[in-house]
Amino acid sequence: MWAKYKIENKQTYLWHIGNFRFYIKRLEKEFLLAKFEEDLILNFEHEVLKHEKTPDTLVWKNYIADKTTSLNILPALPDKPLVIKTHEELYILPGRNTTIYVRIPLSLNFYAGAETEDNLITSEPSIMLSNTWFGDPDNGVPAYSLNSSVLYKTDDLQIRSFEIICPVKIINDSSQSFKLERLLLDVDHLKIYQGKQGLATNEVKIHFEGENNSSHTQFGRLAPGFISEPKLLIKERNTSNSSVLKKSFHFLKSGISY
Repeated sequence: MWAKYKIENKQTYLWHIGNFRFYIKRLEKEFLLAKFEEDLILNFEHEVLKHEKTPDTLVWKNYIADKTTSLNILPALPDKPLVIKTHEELYILPGRNTTIYVRIPLSLNFYAGAETEDNLITSEPSIMLSNTWFGDPDNGVPAYSLNSSVLYKTDDLQIRSFEIICPVKIINDSSQSFKLERLLLDVDHLKIYQGKQGLATNEVKIHFEGENNSSHTQFGRLAPGFISEPKLLIKERNTSNSSVLKKSFHFLKSGISY
């Protein structure tokens, strides 16, 4: 699925993923890309295929590149942190821990030829995420909202073609029970692995040390154990530190939601 595709001159190609259809053309040194949003999320896993007809409403973007015939399509993580909001009420008692498995909709990086920064044509989401704010109004960060059910085990896990599974271990190092309401996940420290089951990231460990304290977050260096035959596909964007101290939890007060 993730590979270089030969794009013939003056031919149109189609690829389904998430809730988008991507149309691709090549005109000599130009790559043309357009996308069409579907009402339903699609879980196709086929390769880029030739396609004759295109919707009249498409808006094409033109990218000038070298005279290469190959288009390299690779998965990527979103370009902002994610705010995880669980559907279930989850409480963690003092000294206890739990691991949740977060389904992250992937983005797509399109390269004209080899995977280098200079060859990056564009980066597109497979599913549109809503913008949000994490933290207090005067001391927070812009992020995407990820409002979905999290998984608590990986038995019979089905990883869909448009998502990456991220294991997050939450450790309550405080003396009080706490309710998980809003969790900030920094994706810049995550690697992407390809396994037989699908895509997954390295493990994230977050230590809760009280509502008013920063959290100690550690990013694992290895592939998660729940995928078999893992292969490192994409390196982390931020390689400076595998351990950070920052606010990772936000608690709603007085009915105000951020």
